[in-house]
Order: sequence, then C-alpha cells, then structure tokens
Amino acid sequence: LELEREFFARSAVPLLQRAVDLPVQITAPWLGGDSAGTVALADGDGATIAVGEAIVRAFDGGVTEIDGAVFGAYEVRARLTPRAVGAIALGGSLRFAYASAFEETLLGGRQPVDRHELAVEAEPAMLQAIAPPSDAPVGWSGAIGEFEVAAAVNVEQVEVGDTFELVLGVRGAGNLADFDAPPWPELPGFVVQGMLERRDADAREFVFDVLALRLGAALPPLPFVVFAPAASAFRTIHTPPVVLRVVARDPTRPLPPRVQRLIAQFEPEPASGPWLWLGLGAGVAVFVIAVVGLRRGRRRRA
Repeated sequence: LELEREFFARSAVPLLQRAVDLPVQITAPWLGGDSAGTVALADGDGATIAVGEAIVRAFDGGVTEIDGAVFGAYEVRARLTPRAVGAIALGGSLRFAYASAFEETLLGGRQPVDRHELAVEAEPAMLQAIAPPSDAPVGWSGAIGEFEVAAAVNVEQVEVGDTFELVLGVRGAGNLADFDAPPWPELPGFVVQGMLERRDADAREFVFDVLALRLGAALPPLPFVVFAPAASAFRTIHTPPVVLRVVARDPTRPLPPRVQRLIAQFEPEPASGPWLWLGLGAGVAVFVIAVVGLRRGRRRRA
C-alpha cells in the first residue's frame, strides 16, 4: 500500500481505539482465516498497522513520488495455506478516517469537526490452489507449509518396565490447525501405548505414552513428513536427539505379567537355548566317531 504523507499528517483521524503508527486498517475476508485457508501474518521491522483484528509491523517499501505528491510505501506479508483445491480471490480494502477541519478542546485536545470514513477497494488477485502430488510418502498426515519440530521427555532416567512421556512439538507457518496427528513413531527397545494432543494458537504437541523394554535403549530422532510448497516436494524433517537413560529395574519392584511378556519379546535368545545344546551334542558325536575310527585304523596297521 502507498499512503500520501502530507494528507495523512494533515487530515487523518484515528480509526481504532488501539494506537498504531499508520492510521489505516486492511480488511479482507481471507485474512481472517475463513474457508479459503489458514493465514499467518509476517511481522516486519517498520510501522505498525491494523490488519483485520491484528496489529503487525509492516515492511518498509521506501518512498515514491506520484504527480508531485510524496507517498510512503509499505508491505504487509501474509502466508496463505488453502484448505481446498480451486480458485481463491485475494481481494481486500483499505479503511481510514479523515476530517477537513479540527478544533482544539480543553480536555480532548485536537478533535475532528467533520469526521469521515472511507474504504478503498483493491483489485482482487486470483490464486489457483492445486492438490499436493499423489505420491505422498508413508507417514504424511497432511502437513503443508514450513514447520519446525522438537522432541522432549518428562524424565531423564527410566527403569526397564516403566513408562514416560515423549512429546513431539510442531510449530511454523502452514496448515498447523488442520493436519491429522502423525503416526506413532517406531522406537526400537520401546513400545508406544497411546497418544494425546495439546494445542494452542502457535503450536501443536503430540504426547506419546511410551514403555521402556530394553536396558540401555536410546531414543532416535523423531521424523515428521511435510509438503513444502516453496519446493513443491515432500520433506521429512527430524527432531534433534533426546537424551534418556534406560536403567536396570529395582528387583524389589515386580513387573505386571503383560510387561514381562513384552520385555521377553525384545530380549535376544539366550546363548544356552536348545539349538545350542543340539549343536554341541552333534559336534561331540562327530568328534567321538572320528577318534574311534582313528584308533581302529592304527590297530589295523599294527
């Protein structure tokens, strides 16, 4: 947007109760995150401006001159993640208030005599939303955008047979509120027993209930599959490693039978299993036969 500096300095009237550097408001149905999709506003380093019900900092676009009048240029950037395939009209309007005369009052200071409101409509730009590629990798739950992931546990140490919480946190710009929960992670030496979700306006957290089954097992980085529109490609991002120590269980704390069976499935076959004894028995029999045959051969030669 471009605002004539002299006009707004001379005639502008505050439009909202909240104080902003630029006395205007940008309105558009799609900016509110309607059926067109989810919207994330970028915060710049310039003057504050009202965008819908939000206050953001615009990006400074410099100064331009039109027909002898000096205009300040400003940019408001938003990331739109469509919810459906089809055409989207990105229209909007610029609202502001002005007066041609002012008077000084004892309590209120400079007050407008003839306040007017005006809205300038922008020519809508058309955006065509297309579907992501059909060859989505295993594990994609519908996340589209640029995301960051992190993992955390609620304990630093756990005994074999005990449970803990493993949290996968997702935040970023995209359809954060719309994608499905990711599949339960595969964790060698552990088993995931359940999941619940926590969310707020800026992040989603997937809390996995995990059972430790093997002494010394380590948690791997957790994967999260996204479709990155800028690259038009699927990407798998991983959390940084999480440090968790799985220690031997206190022998005075018995395990439930179900947990005992799960732990037994993860334990390697003992070295003294039946196949080992069969192998040793066969080896001894071959050795005895060889010794007996050798002795008989010596007797014949003698």
